[in-house]
Amino acid sequence: MSENENEGGARIQLSGLWKQQSRAGKTYYSGSLGPNAQLQLFPNQYKKAEDRRPDLILYLVKREPKKREELPTKEDPGDDEVPF
Repeated sequence: MSENENEGGARIQLSGLWKQQSRAGKTYYSGSLGPNAQLQLFPNQYKKAEDRRPDLILYLVKREPKKREELPTKEDPGDDEVPF
């Protein structure tokens, strides 16, 4: 069986995850799903050995697009040009 196959069919890679450390010192994993979405994977802090809760919690975080500095257009010459 190849790396991208499993018993249910072919696997599709969504992203890679990188190990991160939160400000509180907790380890989590983070990756990108494009410019507007990020994945965050955290251990379930409420999990107890005897319960059936998941071991990990995966979050999809919406990111605001980065604003690029707008350049003046020909219609809007800005303050630098003096009209004649």
